[in-house]
Amino acid sequence: MRLTVNLPVMTPSLNKLLRTHYRERKRMKKGFEWELLVAGACESQYKINGMKKRRVEVKAFRSKLLDQDNFYGGLKILLDALVELDLLHDDGPEFLELKAEQIKVNRIDQKLEITIEDLP
Repeated sequence: MRLTVNLPVMTPSLNKLLRTHYRERKRMKKGFEWELLVAGACESQYKINGMKKRRVEVKAFRSKLLDQDNFYGGLKILLDALVELDLLHDDGPEFLELKAEQIKVNRIDQKLEITIEDLP
């Protein structure tokens, strides 16, 4: 099974997360924003059945590319939201194969494309 979700927002960089007030970061991690965005974009129910390993591909179409550690660190909020929505069992390596890339676009075309699929 395969699910693709397009979001009109970008994940924050790791630098931005670390400089955010702890209450704001906690609110973001709890998924008030990301959980609602992902849930609203899902057309169908794609809940986990048991402890399956899934591949998550994230394509960030950004006007300003981030360095690799900032980009991957900022994905933590998104992955936590996927776990809270039961789209992933856990974000550890035994349940998640993560592939993420950034593509440079103009500012108007910025978006986040998330593809989730089951692994055999």
